Amino acid sequence: MDLEWLEKQQGEMEKRFNPELHKLNEWARQVELEELHKQLTTPKICTADITPINKRALPQELWKDQKIEDLEQENKELKRKLAMHVLTYRNGDST
Repeated sequence: MDLEWLEKQQGEMEKRFNPELHKLNEWARQVELEELHKQLTTPKICTADITPINKRALPQELWKDQKIEDLEQENKELKRKLAMHVLTYRNGDST
């Protein structure tokens, strides 16, 4: 059986046999739904101080940039060496 169906049937029984209890229960359900809606729509504010995190993040980014530059430089050197090997091989001057 479906939970929603059971709740609906319970509500119908309350409405038929005890209308005052039904009104109170409906009011309580509505208040609960409003509270849940309020919790979902209220923005959560982070009170933690994130400045130390930002200060550490900047050098890490600079380190990454430096590492990328170093790797690009190494790549250029390897390409030059490869080109020199290709040229010497074509000319027949194998070493």
